[in-house]
Amino acid sequence: MKIDLNSCSKEFRIFYEAFAFETYGKSMGRAAEHAAVDFQKLNPNEQHIGIEWFLELFKEEKDYYAIPYLQVVEYSSDIRFLPYLKNYYKILKRRSRKYIIHRMDSEMVGVPAALIHIKPNFNTELSYCKKIIKLLKHSNKTDGSIKFVLKFADTGPDDLQSKLPMNIIVIRRIPGSDTNDYWLAKTDKPIVLDGKQIQYLIIGARFAGESLINSNKKNIGLNIAYVIDESILNDDFLDFKKAKFIAICLADRLS
Repeated sequence: MKIDLNSCSKEFRIFYEAFAFETYGKSMGRAAEHAAVDFQKLNPNEQHIGIEWFLELFKEEKDYYAIPYLQVVEYSSDIRFLPYLKNYYKILKRRSRKYIIHRMDSEMVGVPAALIHIKPNFNTELSYCKKIIKLLKHSNKTDGSIKFVLKFADTGPDDLQSKLPMNIIVIRRIPGSDTNDYWLAKTDKPIVLDGKQIQYLIIGARFAGESLINSNKKNIGLNIAYVIDESILNDDFLDFKKAKFIAICLADRLS
């Protein structure tokens, strides 16, 4: 991933240098410990860049990422990290079962070197990784209490236009390959598309960096897609072939 650091804030450049694999070891991770906490202070666009970069780092499947990397993942609450964390947890479990052989040379003449078997301790990392996996799974769901009313659509099928205003209930998050902020929702009125009734939508914030679920404001811009294959209800991640983009709507959050 190419990042134009010259166009980023000083805070983001510090964050990047602290976590880049080629520089992480220079500070023995201390810089990353501070940068992980400061991740939440970055502006929404730079947080988005940081998350996309971290996804690439975890795709490399290094055998060790250290606590600060996991802290950023926790702060991001991005469900796309879930398969990588599960894999990383397995890697740590395997590493914790292997002994490291350390040769200790003797300073005494005639005394052979001793081989010491050291078992690594990753209990802290394993416990923290397990905690984040649980948190990410939980963040993927809602209790049905998040509701919006779709008020206006700039374009879209006539049947959609005739059903507005329309209430929708957010069911759960369904992350895509490009962003974490897609959500599965159900309408209170069936919509007809090519003779087929549509009851489920995929919704997402219109503008990058906006958080759909954390927003309490009115006149929120939403990208709206019809679910054309309801097998998506059982999917963990969004398959764009199972949904069809329809319109951009203005919506108010009801609860």
